[in-house]
Amino acid sequence: MKSARVVFAAVALSVVATTSFAAEMPTENKGLSGVALQMQALSRQIPAMAGYVMRSRRVTLAPGGSVKKHSHADRPGFLYVLEGELTEYSGNSSRIVRPGDSWTESFDTVHGVKNNTDKPAVAVVVDIVKE
Repeated sequence: MKSARVVFAAVALSVVATTSFAAEMPTENKGLSGVALQMQALSRQIPAMAGYVMRSRRVTLAPGGSVKKHSHADRPGFLYVLEGELTEYSGNSSRIVRPGDSWTESFDTVHGVKNNTDKPAVAVVVDIVKE
């Protein structure tokens, strides 16, 4: 009987966690600003990449700011946190990243990002986009 209660509690907790996660996934872009750092056409180095550029930006997400749920199906990238703290929401989970942490964004990345703190978060973002 005791083990049945533990299983029931675990199932109930997972339902609550999934429900609260869905409520936290960002649905709007707010408090987001960026400064272009570099941009490089890729066609001269990789002819098959004609029409694409690699760009880098310094992106700031204000306290309480968010980047709504989006896909990287056509825009692979990389993010490196310089300052502050970001929460990345993906699938049924979330994770907190801090200065020195990074992540990659590939064809199967669908995520949103929030700054749940009272300080700005700053990251360098590098991605490949169509010209």
